[in-house]
Amino acid sequence: GYFDEPDEAITGVSINISSLPIGEHILYVQTEDGHGNWSASPQQVTFKKDTDGPETAITSPAASTYFAATPPQFTATITDVGHGDSNVTHFEYKVAQTSPAYDSGWQTVAIDTPAVTKTVTYTVNSTLWNNVSTGDFTLYVRGKDAANNTGLQTTVALKKDVVAPAVTINTPAANSHHKTAPTFTATIDDTGTGGSSITDAKYKVTQGVYDSGLQSLTLSGGSGAIRSVSQVISNTIWNALVDGDFTLYVQGTDV
Repeated sequence: GYFDEPDEAITGVSINISSLPIGEHILYVQTEDGHGNWSASPQQVTFKKDTDGPETAITSPAASTYFAATPPQFTATITDVGHGDSNVTHFEYKVAQTSPAYDSGWQTVAIDTPAVTKTVTYTVNSTLWNNVSTGDFTLYVRGKDAANNTGLQTTVALKKDVVAPAVTINTPAANSHHKTAPTFTATIDDTGTGGSSITDAKYKVTQGVYDSGLQSLTLSGGSGAIRSVSQVISNTIWNALVDGDFTLYVQGTDV
């Protein structure tokens, strides 16, 4: 084409920037009139080439952290420094597990005040969380910048446990008779109900309208998802009972 007016608008010009590195560049434009006179100095505009997505790091929770009924909250730092230096405008997350198979799909969240580096804290949507079964699951997070580049995902392996541990009272036997306060033993096992570590145990005794209330127990047997207890029913509780049937309760709590 050609120009035939004193003032011309230049539009639709494409420039191949494929060979340019990621980062900031300057475009210069200079014009020549019909008499061969060039403009005294070129006009310039600064632009950024950004074809790389931001980098994401999950800073919490730590790997193998357990979560119960409350959806987990996570914190991640997303930066585009060294990846085009655009503002981070969105992040995406999802939760997934292999057994049973579940994938929530990516959830997109806009960032209120975009910046080149952002730290975000967010709670997993409760509907998605309710679809995650007890057991291992993975949290995925990735960022998106103002140039619409999506960065690589980062992950952390976590655990969900919403089932209380199983308790077995080993001794005394059911319907046994006792003249003095009996010693009881019990095993608290979470291996089949989430695999969490046992952190606490309590017992109580009831008879008719009498209820001793929960009493603390000392865990033994090391640490982990299987613990044991051995305890003599306290004299205070035993002396509050009358001759006849009574019921012993033992409960365990996991992490």
